[in-house]
Amino acid sequence: MSSELFRTSKQPRMTTWEGLAAVLERAWQRPEILGVDEYVRLDTTERRSYNSSRAGYVSGGIRLPTQNTDRAQKLFESMLRANVNAPNREGLIVNAEPHLGKTTLVTALMEWLYGRFQAEFPLPEYRGHVPVVYVLAKPDTSGKALAKSLLAFFGATPLRNETTVDIIDRVIGLMQDSGTHMVCIDEFHNIASNNTGNGHTVDYIKNLHNEVEATFVISGIEVTKSKVLTDTPRGRQLRSRFTEHAIEPFNLVDQDQERQWQQLLLGFERELPLLAQERNSILQFRSLLMKRTNGSIGALRKLLTRITVDLIWADDPQNERLTGELIASAATDIASREAELLADAAVIAQASNSRRRKSGQQTKDLADAAA
Repeated sequence: MSSELFRTSKQPRMTTWEGLAAVLERAWQRPEILGVDEYVRLDTTERRSYNSSRAGYVSGGIRLPTQNTDRAQKLFESMLRANVNAPNREGLIVNAEPHLGKTTLVTALMEWLYGRFQAEFPLPEYRGHVPVVYVLAKPDTSGKALAKSLLAFFGATPLRNETTVDIIDRVIGLMQDSGTHMVCIDEFHNIASNNTGNGHTVDYIKNLHNEVEATFVISGIEVTKSKVLTDTPRGRQLRSRFTEHAIEPFNLVDQDQERQWQQLLLGFERELPLLAQERNSILQFRSLLMKRTNGSIGALRKLLTRITVDLIWADDPQNERLTGELIASAATDIASREAELLADAAVIAQASNSRRRKSGQQTKDLADAAA
């Protein structure tokens, strides 16, 4: 059964191996783009099913290769090679402000590694392996809470009177027995709050990093400034083992950035299953989309998703296309809206200053002429 407004299936949780494997194995198929006449001939049930599949794909199935993703994947692959027999393994920090695609990038890295592992080790004896571990640090996460999350990923629970050190030892054993090659700690900035256990948290992560023969990926906001990694000598030692991959918003000032922005828009347009969208027409809105999203790939994805899903469910195939009016009138997230207002204010101030300068010059010219 499909619904326009309500989820009708349970979504897997990435914070368990069963759920993460389901996410990594899911193969999204872009729905066929029907002609308007073909769409009109569908009966009510067929139309609802078709629209549901299109809306679902737009909301969760679009995967866009970007230059940023490509750079991160090449860096990660290089680390994996170097870490195969290294006694001191290197890790990756994915650092970015909100809405710039940190979790999307980490998920892409996990999908890539999982695919490579399955391709290289297809035999049944490797099916019980857990090549990727993913945990999400919740607000004010302590070292013990992080250890419990790692344990829960494997479907295990702490034993009575078990200390954090004991839990970490069990986690290390589970990872070693399961052949784990990648460990992801997402939203790492949540550990960076004023937590009395930060010093111990560093030791737990460092112990995992030392004992588990895996490449660690830490993702979050201002991770390199995290108190966990900067406030103690042990934290600074752990910090020295990681290389940062920063994600920045796009801009139209730099020519290379503008080219990447246009490629990103064209990539989105190719994936959007709109029946009346003309090829490459999205480029006429490149400046408007930049203004509305402040160059954030996350904000862009949300904006285009909402507009597209609304167009799909409007059941008006002749008008299923992006327009300047739709883009300009769509509500955006608070951060994008504030950035847009600041940009508008800057343009107004610049125009006002220009008028004042011009008026002053005219007054001076009149005075010179009178003299």
